[in-house]
Amino acid sequence: MRSVKTQDLLFYLSLIAWPVIQFLIFYVAMNINSIMLSFQDWDAELQRYVWVGLDRIALVFQRISSNAMFATLFRNSAIIWIFNLTVGLFLGVVVAYYIYKKCWGWNFFKILLFAPAVISGLVILSIFKQLADAGLPVVLEKLTGKHYVGLLTNAETAFVTILIYNVWFGVGGNMLLYLGTMDRISDSVIESARLEGAGFLREFFSITMPLIYPTFVVFVTVGFASFFGNDMGLYAIYGIEADSRLNNIGYYLYVAVLQGTRSDYTFLSAMGLVFTAVVIPLTLLFRWGLNKIGPSTD
Repeated sequence: MRSVKTQDLLFYLSLIAWPVIQFLIFYVAMNINSIMLSFQDWDAELQRYVWVGLDRIALVFQRISSNAMFATLFRNSAIIWIFNLTVGLFLGVVVAYYIYKKCWGWNFFKILLFAPAVISGLVILSIFKQLADAGLPVVLEKLTGKHYVGLLTNAETAFVTILIYNVWFGVGGNMLLYLGTMDRISDSVIESARLEGAGFLREFFSITMPLIYPTFVVFVTVGFASFFGNDMGLYAIYGIEADSRLNNIGYYLYVAVLQGTRSDYTFLSAMGLVFTAVVIPLTLLFRWGLNKIGPSTD
């Protein structure tokens, strides 16, 4: 019996060993190294990192307060977050409820909106770029006789176009999880609501939304936590050559790391540490507030 248990234990350890090692190396060790870099700088003469205390963190606050570029980065990141929260998440809930109630065309909408979550993101992005930059201008030119620049090429329309693409790309995954939560709602609860005279909208606001609210809170909280990391797909679309008017914090950090030197890495690590120190308490506070004001299911 002991031999069997030992073999089972060894088999279990062999299964989890590799992912645990990867987690320790590529998450724990990497983040510890990044935190340590926040308090160091690269010494070109000594050819090694030297301890400088809080100098790098002080430099982060100095550059953010003195460089006008960061005002654009923070503004764009805020617009992205607000748009995803007000349009993306609520659209996901509404579409999921429409499909959950099996309204007209629900199968078609389910396939259309879930396709980006199944097909490779690069494939979907390539199709979208062709439609926005090549297909639509040609159609408009045929209809009006005027020349049109692609929606992603034109900086005046690129930001809104990318916002719309990100919402469409994210609705499928959100919809699937919302649908899973809605499907777990007891049929007896729905029947009771109908007997009380609850209609389509009353059922949504008084029954469905309160029961899926914890899932909604998770999505909102995760979206808030990714405030500084969401690059809105700019690198996938433009590489390192996105228009400065489109830049956000996530894209800035990504490109800066790709092009950075050893000295830049210490500054970027310090910036990441500052952003993390800001977003963690705000995320927890935000989640607490959402749970506080949320509907009661008692």
